[in-house]
Amino acid sequence: MLEQRYRTPVSARVNFKELPRHGQVVQRDPTDQALVPITGVVKTTGYDTIELKVWRDGLISATTRQALTYGTSGASFTLGAHLSAGLYDYDLSIALLAGSARLVVARIDDLACGDTLLINGQSNATAPDYWSEGLGNQSQSKWIRSFGSSINSANVEFDRNWGMADGELGYEHCTVGSWGLRAAELLVQQEQVPVGLLNGSVGGTAIVQHMRSDAFPASKATIYGRLLFRARRAEMAESARAMIWYQGESDGEAVADYAARFQLLYDAWHQDYPALEKVYVFQIRKGCGVNFSGVREFLRSTPDLYPDVEVMSPTAAPAHDNCHFFYAGYRELGDRIARLLARDLHGSSDTHEIDPPNVLSAQKVGGAGDQILLTFRDPDDALVFEVGAEADFILEDGVAVTSGTIWGNQVLLQLAGPTTSAVISYNGHAGDGPWLRNARGVGALTFFYLPVLP
Repeated sequence: MLEQRYRTPVSARVNFKELPRHGQVVQRDPTDQALVPITGVVKTTGYDTIELKVWRDGLISATTRQALTYGTSGASFTLGAHLSAGLYDYDLSIALLAGSARLVVARIDDLACGDTLLINGQSNATAPDYWSEGLGNQSQSKWIRSFGSSINSANVEFDRNWGMADGELGYEHCTVGSWGLRAAELLVQQEQVPVGLLNGSVGGTAIVQHMRSDAFPASKATIYGRLLFRARRAEMAESARAMIWYQGESDGEAVADYAARFQLLYDAWHQDYPALEKVYVFQIRKGCGVNFSGVREFLRSTPDLYPDVEVMSPTAAPAHDNCHFFYAGYRELGDRIARLLARDLHGSSDTHEIDPPNVLSAQKVGGAGDQILLTFRDPDDALVFEVGAEADFILEDGVAVTSGTIWGNQVLLQLAGPTTSAVISYNGHAGDGPWLRNARGVGALTFFYLPVLP
């Protein structure tokens, strides 16, 4: 098990200002490198040199020495360990030298250089093993790590260690959720670099409970503050590349409040995590208290409102229990979000059919008023309309949709009769069943009150 291991013998006093933690994942820079600073003051006199040795996979890769010059407060030093991104274990030792004598004052094991990501939201972001299937950790790897505990209390401060990420448990040491662990597994496989992942989600919470305390952003009394506390302790706050947000079931129909609060949250993320390149938003689905639109239409619109936001649908993911998912569903969500991360952060060429189909327009066609043509945003979408999906469409005047026919990125809806409805909605449904999706199985985003053009 990865744990903190600093050793400073009592025979030499060294005050470290900057020192990495055992098992830490250090964010790589654009050149696939990282410089890990090691700074401090040697308080014990009689040593002439401080030495840093770096091992990569058990072999010495670098040795750095700095002469010590003592002042009234001791001898200050500034060292740096250069790491290369990849599936490598780095070990460091810091020693004091006096002539031929050498005293090791600290050793840090199992450092790695890769990418760092954040997750927050409510219970479908927490995503533990709700049904005791024992499958959530099949993606577990020494190259997927987390820091501290996702415990929902101020006791978060007592766990300050890195460890192997866990996908089955919730609110415990290094728990990241099953879809988070699955997404990280795919990124490790594709990029061949470690992933550091923090999940700060709490089940059954409305967005108001996720707001930052501007007076004390890292307050351990708040959900926002606990994640920020851990990110700062893990040295991820300044470097995390993406935030993944899955929340909204607890907000009911309070759309205006939700939009305003999401804006505040979005601004806070970019202040406290300045390196964020992307924010990923899961649109929630019917079930878990969500009956109709709720905040789903706002979540669908987030990429139009924020240039760095991408949206993902949970529709057509299997094994939905009307609120959460069995492992098969969470695994699918991990696959979906991993493809977006790989495209946006790593330049992956796997880009076809990885976004959820997102409707652009609806228009009446034909002379009888009993057909509506839906056009979707991506002209390359290869849509699939499963028999029975027509039941998820709603017209204001109650006219039923009886079937759907695919024309490339368009769906021709056949109605039971002429409609006078000015809008159309696609509500989806809880549980499994027929869906409107793309050829890769990614379900269409639900939409509400979409104007029907004449």
